[in-house]
Formats: sequence, C-alpha cells, structure tokens
Amino acid sequence: MQFRNVRPIWHIIGAQTEQKGTIMLNKEQKQKRKGGLGASDIPSILGLGFRTAREVALEKRRPVSEDEDLDDNPAIERGNFLEAGVRAWTAKRIGCEIIDSPTVYVPDTVLFARPDGLAPGRGYYEGKCPGRWTAQDWRDPNEDPAGVPVYVSAQIQYQCGVAREDPSAPDLDRIYVGAFYSDENHVYEVPYNPEVYSEIKAAALAWWDRYGAHAKELPPIDYEHPRAIEAIRESYPAHVGDTLAQIMPEDPISQVVADFKRVSSELAASKKQQDAIKAEIMEYLGDLPGLEMPDGSRIWYKQTKPRSHFDKKELEKKYPEIYKELTKTKPGSRVFRPTWKTKGE
Repeated sequence: MQFRNVRPIWHIIGAQTEQKGTIMLNKEQKQKRKGGLGASDIPSILGLGFRTAREVALEKRRPVSEDEDLDDNPAIERGNFLEAGVRAWTAKRIGCEIIDSPTVYVPDTVLFARPDGLAPGRGYYEGKCPGRWTAQDWRDPNEDPAGVPVYVSAQIQYQCGVAREDPSAPDLDRIYVGAFYSDENHVYEVPYNPEVYSEIKAAALAWWDRYGAHAKELPPIDYEHPRAIEAIRESYPAHVGDTLAQIMPEDPISQVVADFKRVSSELAASKKQQDAIKAEIMEYLGDLPGLEMPDGSRIWYKQTKPRSHFDKKELEKKYPEIYKELTKTKPGSRVFRPTWKTKGE
C-alpha cells in the first residue's frame, strides 16, 4: 500500500474527524494507519522506542477490531487528558497561539505524520507528558533548549520532515515541545535538521520494505538502525554550558530584566487586542478587497498571488550530486528565550 493524492488542508483547522484527544479514530482510519508508518512508530523501528521493532511489525499485520482502543494504555490516557492544558500552557510560554495541524501523507510512500499542533509563523508543536520514570530523560530547557530525549528527537524530526514534504505546508524550521513533568510545563525549541530527516526517512522506507504489513519476515527482537541513531545523537549533543548567573535583587541587571518582562507583557496584551480588532475589521469586509478612511488611509484584504515554490526534494531526487554539492550546513545559534515564573509557581 502507498498513499496517493492525499492533500492536507492547512487552512482548515479542526475539521478532521481524527481531531486529537477528543474524537476517536474510526475503523477505516485505523486500518489506513496500519498501512504505513506514523511518527509514533519511528522511535521503535529505529531501536529507540518503548516498543520493539518486532512489536510494531506485528501491530501493522494485525487486523483492526472495532473494540481496539489505544486509550486503554495508561500513558496514552494520561496524555489525552493533559494534552489541552499542556498545549495552552506552551502557547502562553512562547507567546503564540497553537492551532491544529492536518495529517500529511507523503505521496507514493507509506509515510505519514500529524504534528500535535502548529504555531503560525513560528514552528510545529508536539506535546508530551512523561511519567515518573521517563522524566529523567529530559534535560533542563533553560540549560539546553533542545534537550529532549533522543527518542523524542526521532519522532519530531520525522513529523517536521514529513510535513515539509507537502509544497503547500508552512515553511517552518523548528519544533516547540511542551513537556509536563515534575509539576511544571517545560518548553523546548528544537531546530529541524533535514539531514537527520533524510536518514530517518531512508531507514523507515527500508524497514517497511523488509518488515512492513505485507512482509512475512519479522525484525529481530533487538533490531536497531545504527546509522539513523548516530545521525540523531550527533545533531543534538549533550549540553555542556556554564552555570547560570545567579542574580540578586540589588544587582542593576535585575531591574533591566524586570523592565524586559514588563514590556514583553504589555506587548503581548497589545498584540491580543490588535488581533481582536483585526478580526472585527475582516468580518466587516467579508468579500470586499479593502476599505478607505476619510483621511485617505487604506486597509487591504486581498487574495495574494500564487507564489513559486522551489522543490528541493525533487532536486535531491533527480540530481543528488548537485543537491549534495549545493547543500550547506549552518552552524547552530544561541536562543534567547525567557521563562517567567508566575505567582504560585
């Protein structure tokens, strides 16, 4: 089975019947997912997940029953109930609304993914609720903004890569991860790495060809894909930063930070008010292209022209040597991201 002509609709939000955490998948949708590899399968087929690659292979071959319910899994149940709160909390922390994102099926392959959400103009979003034993796998985001566990890195790099395969998808190059553990929502900002996705994609396609739903062979109990694992680990090395500066109330920088926090709060409130007024004007205009005020000021609300899209994936496919020669790796950068404590925390 391969997915063909399945086009996600990025501008329709919450229209899918498979809306996360609220509406259960029907039998047809479950069966369709058994015909391919989703993001939650990726860590396991690489040898990084809590399931083995053999368990994934057996699940893909097992027919769907009407009473099959993933919510019976305690970890998934916890995530379903906490998901909305983690998402809203993360949106507040990053100062940007997080909306639903559609499922993307990579044409002519068995690959599909649906990120937990989308922060428009900023990045994709994934929510996690680690249990008491897995919380220790996460690094402090204040010390390492990309310090998610390696098995989460595999999942989110795959999600972002699959989403970017669609030419109509937003051109976003980072993933925000909200992880609720130790009575706190920790927010991570992980850069998308196309080289890592390329390795994961190749590993996933090779795994499916040999062990997928159509195959007779089962992967070994200890199956793993060393090359993909190495690519993930090399891209996100352990943080070796310095100790944080401990600021006292009398230090001059303390007032500077307080001013920054105040201005940031004022800007966020103004932005929220601006968005509400903007929505009111757009509702008034309806299908009209804009309006003109008595003083000559104008507001336009027109359809944009179609834009050209350079298909990097097609270039890589047809001319791999040229693509490799022209592809440049940019060095990582420092991320300035405050984490404000609120009253009661």
